[in-house]
Amino acid sequence: MSVLDRLAATLAGVEAVPGDAREQIALALAYAERGALAAAELRLEELARAHGQVGAVWAALGEVRARRDDSEGAASAFSRSVDLYPGAPEAWLGLGEALVRLGRGDPARDALRRVLATTEAPSLRARAHAARGRLALRAGQAAKAVAELRRATELGPDDVKLAADLGRALGAAGEPDGWQWLLRAAQAPGADDALVIEAAAAAPGPQGEALLRGAIAATAAADHPVRARLHAGLAHALLKQRRTDEAEAAAQQAVTVGATEVAAFTALRMVAEATGRHVVAQQAAQQEAALGSPPDAVTVLRLALGAEDAVAIASAGETAGLDPTLAAAARGVASAAPVAAHLDTLAPLCPTASARRFLARSLSPGEPPPGNLYALLAFAHDLAARTPALAALAPTAARALEAFDRPLCLAIMGEFNAGKSSFVNALCGEQVAPVGVTPTTATINVLRHGAPGARVLHHDGRAQELTTLEATAFLARVDGTDAADIRAVEIFLPLSFLQTVEIVDTPGWNALSPAHARAARGFLDDADAIVWLFSADQAGKASERDVLDLAAAAGKRVLGVLNKADQLDAAELDGLLAHTRAAFGDRLEALLPLSARDAVRARQTADDLLRAGSGLPAVVAALEQRFFGHARELKRRTALGAIGRFVVEATAASGPGDPPEEVAARFAAGRRDLDAHEAVIHGALAAERVALPARLATLLAQAADDIAGLAPGRGLLDRPPEASTEDGVTEICQDIVDRATETTRIALEHAVKDGPAVPVSGVVERFGAFARGLLVGGLASRILTEDLDASGGRVDLRLLGKRLARRAPATEAELFTPLAHEVRVAFARARAELSADEARAQMRALVHEERLTRPLQALAAARATLDAMP
Repeated sequence: MSVLDRLAATLAGVEAVPGDAREQIALALAYAERGALAAAELRLEELARAHGQVGAVWAALGEVRARRDDSEGAASAFSRSVDLYPGAPEAWLGLGEALVRLGRGDPARDALRRVLATTEAPSLRARAHAARGRLALRAGQAAKAVAELRRATELGPDDVKLAADLGRALGAAGEPDGWQWLLRAAQAPGADDALVIEAAAAAPGPQGEALLRGAIAATAAADHPVRARLHAGLAHALLKQRRTDEAEAAAQQAVTVGATEVAAFTALRMVAEATGRHVVAQQAAQQEAALGSPPDAVTVLRLALGAEDAVAIASAGETAGLDPTLAAAARGVASAAPVAAHLDTLAPLCPTASARRFLARSLSPGEPPPGNLYALLAFAHDLAARTPALAALAPTAARALEAFDRPLCLAIMGEFNAGKSSFVNALCGEQVAPVGVTPTTATINVLRHGAPGARVLHHDGRAQELTTLEATAFLARVDGTDAADIRAVEIFLPLSFLQTVEIVDTPGWNALSPAHARAARGFLDDADAIVWLFSADQAGKASERDVLDLAAAAGKRVLGVLNKADQLDAAELDGLLAHTRAAFGDRLEALLPLSARDAVRARQTADDLLRAGSGLPAVVAALEQRFFGHARELKRRTALGAIGRFVVEATAASGPGDPPEEVAARFAAGRRDLDAHEAVIHGALAAERVALPARLATLLAQAADDIAGLAPGRGLLDRPPEASTEDGVTEICQDIVDRATETTRIALEHAVKDGPAVPVSGVVERFGAFARGLLVGGLASRILTEDLDASGGRVDLRLLGKRLARRAPATEAELFTPLAHEVRVAFARARAELSADEARAQMRALVHEERLTRPLQALAAARATLDAMP
C-alpha cells in the first residue's frame, strides 16, 4: 500500500482531502517513485501553499524530503501534518524517523511511541521498532537496540535494511551472530557493494571471502569504483585470515582497477602496515589524503613511527585533531631535546620493537669519540649532566674534565702533625699554608698560579671570593663543621713554580675531625701524583699502610718523604729509612729524608748550606725527575682513572635495567591472569543464567499463593480491593525481583572482584527496574479484575501461577547479554591497557639500554683502548 493510500485510509471520515489535491499528491509521489525527487518536492510545496490545512499534503512532502535526505525539512513537514491531524500514525512515523536521523532523542521517542500506541499495522510497527533500535544504537544502548530491532525483524522479516541494522546492533552488543544478519542482508537481491563489504568485514574469514568473490564475479562489467571497493574488501577479508600475500595482490588489484578510489589505498595501507612495510603504508596514506579522505591523526602518527621517519613524526605532531599530549610528544622526539616522557607517551603507538628502539635512540648520547682522552672526559660529563640517574656524578665528571688541561696536580698527604703545611711552604718558598700544633688544615687547599687572592668552593656550587688577608683569617678559623660544606679552597699566588704544578695541601688522615679524613680521601683519586709525608717520630704506622694501599689501588705514583729528619742522628735516620723502605718500598717511588723546618728557616735566612742540609734540593730533584718531567703521562693516567671510576659508579647508579625478555615474560603472565579471571567470570555468568530464571520461577510459583491470599474472603482484605490488593500485588512482585536479583548480584560481584571493573551492580539494578516494571505494569490490575475481584474467595492457583510465569522477565536479553558485553568491554580495555603498559615498559628498558648501558659500555671500551696504547 502506498503512502497516499495509507494516509487516505487513515484520514477517511476524519479529514477530507479535496479531489484535486489527491490527484496532485498522487502525481508528485509518482514522480518520486521514478526518482524525480526535486520535481516531486516542488509540486508538493506548491500544493502545500494552496492546501496548507490538508495533513496528507504535508505528510507526502515529508516523505519526499526524507527520500532526499533532507531530515530537517522532513521533520518540519511531518510535524505540520501531525499538528493538523494527530491521529495519522504514518505522519508520526515519518516524524519519528526524521528526528532519529537528526539525533533528537526525546521527541523521536515520543513520536514513535505514538505510532506503536495507534496502529497494529505490521509494516508501520516494524519501522517504528527499527527507528527506536537505531536511536538506542546511537545512544550506545546496544542491548536495547537489539531488542527493538529483533521485534522489527519479526514484523518485517524480508526487510533487508532491518536485517543489516540488526546485524550492526548485535555486533555492537558483542553478540556472535551479528555477522549472519549482515550476511543475510548482503546476499539479498539488490544489496549494494557497501553492504556487501560491511558484511564481509563482520563475517568470519571464509564466509566474507566467499561473499566478496561472488560479488566480484557478478560485477565483471561494473564500473571501476565498484570493483575497486570489492577488491579492497577482499583484501581486508584475506588479511583477517592472515593470508598476506593474497591480501596484497587483492589490494594491488584494487589500486589498479580504481586508481582514484580511496578504499583501494586504504586496503593497501592496512595490508602494508600489517606486513611491517610502514613506508609503503605511509605512501598509501598520502594517496588517501590526496583523494580527500586522510587517515585519522593517530594512524598517521603510528605509520610515521613505524617508518622511523623523524620528519614525518614531527609533521604528524602538527596534524589537526591529534590529542595534545600525543602532539607534544611527537614534536618533542623530533626536536633537538627529546625527553623520556615523550617516548613514554608514544610507546603504545609504536607498531614494532624496532620503532621503539628508534625512539629510544633519540635519547642516546651517541658513540664516544675514539682516541681522544679529553673528548672521552667531555662525553662522560655530558652523559651525567643529561641523565637524571647520573646527576650526582656530574660535578665529579666536570672536575675531571677541567683538571685535564690544568698543570700537574701534586697532592701533599700524610697523617696529622707530619709537617705537610711546612713542606708546602718550603716547596713554594713562601708562607702559604698555616702551621701549628693542631690539625690546622681542615680543608683541601689548592695552590694555583694567579693574582693574589682565594676562592672558597662549596659542595652546593657556591663560590666565595676572598682577598689574601681574608683567606688567611678564614683558614685560621674554619673548623670541621664548616669544612664539611667546603669542597676546596683555591689559593692564588703569582709564583712561577705554580705555573707548571698545582699543590694540594690536604687534611691529616688521622685528624681528630672526621671531616679532615673525608676531605683527604675524597681527593685521593683527583691527584696526578702524591707526596706522602712520614713523621720521623711516628713513621710506619698501620694506618699509613692502609692509605698507601688505597693510593696503589688508584694507580697513583707516590714519593715518600721522611720529615723531621733533623730530630734524629745519622744512625737513627738510616735505621728509620731502612725500616720504612722495607715496610712501604713497593708502594713508593722513593723515600727521601727532609727537615721541612730547616728548609723554611734556610729560606728565611738565605742560608744555602742549611737549605742543602735540609734535604729539600734532593726532594725537588726527585719531584722533577719522577713527576714534573712526566706530567703529561701522569695526567693521562689520572684522566683514565677518572673515566674508569665514572663507568663503575654510573653503572651502579643506573642499575641493570629490565631485559626486554623479562619484561615480555612479566606481561605474558599478566595476560594469563586476565584470561583466567575472565574464564571465572564467564563461569559465574553461565551458572546464573540457569539459577536466576529458576529462582524467579520458584518465587513466582510461591507468590501465586501469597497473591491469592489477598482475594476477598481469604482473610486479608477488609479494605476496598482496588487499593489494598493492587498495592499488595505490587509489593509481592517487587520483593520477588529484589530477592532473585540480589543473589545474582552477590555471586557476580564476587566473581569480578580483584579484576577489571565491571558494572555488575548497575546492570543488575537496570534489569531489576525493568523486571519490576514488567511484573507490576498491568499485572496488578489484571490480577485484581480477572483473578481476585470476582473470585469470591475461590482463586485458581494454577492459572494464577501460569499468568505470573508468563510475565517473567527475559533474563538473557535484558541481563546476561548486557553483562557479557560489559565483561568483554572491561577485559578488552584491560588487555589494551596491559599492552600499552608493556610497550611503555619495553620503551623504558630500551631507553635504559640506549641512554646508559650502551654508552657506558662504549665508554669503557674506548678507555680500555687508550689504556692499552703506549
